[in-house]
Amino acid sequence: MSLLEQLKKELDYLNATIKSRSSFSELILNHPEYIPALVKIGVENSTPYSPRAFWVLEFMSKKNLVLLLPELQILLDYGPQISIDSSKRPLSKIIESICTQYFKKKNPIYIETITEKQLEQMTQLCFDWLIGEEKVAVKAFSMQSLCYLGTHFNWIHRELRPILENNLYLHSPAYTSRAKKVLAAMQKEV
Repeated sequence: MSLLEQLKKELDYLNATIKSRSSFSELILNHPEYIPALVKIGVENSTPYSPRAFWVLEFMSKKNLVLLLPELQILLDYGPQISIDSSKRPLSKIIESICTQYFKKKNPIYIETITEKQLEQMTQLCFDWLIGEEKVAVKAFSMQSLCYLGTHFNWIHRELRPILENNLYLHSPAYTSRAKKVLAAMQKEV
């Protein structure tokens, strides 16, 4: 049985509980050589395994995000093709976490590893999610990522501000709350 088949079999038993996702993420953290296979499962858009793989990747990234850096290009290349909402949410959270490490915490590992092309891909993906018909969590993580990316690409804040202001009260209270925080953060930088 291949590693992909083994992981899919294990993913069959995974459910959305914190305990289940945490337990599986520990398995991956103990075997980081499984990460490329798990990413491959995640980007297989049409399978029921995709969201489960992303749940595990998100949980794993909370403990050791740097392990995902070698797979970042694959995530960004396939990100626009992911159509399952429950896969997009963890991927958008992973991108936000990476942006936090790169821009807010100025972590040298991220700064030295992430390419200009990857920053551009994150920007495009986050704008697509923000203006698309996505769920609020994906939009919230995307707007925060774009706020950080706007410190690198000076045009982003000019584009982001009107999107957030025009949609401020058209979405849920969660969207409105995050949008206000992002707008305030951008105002501080002016």
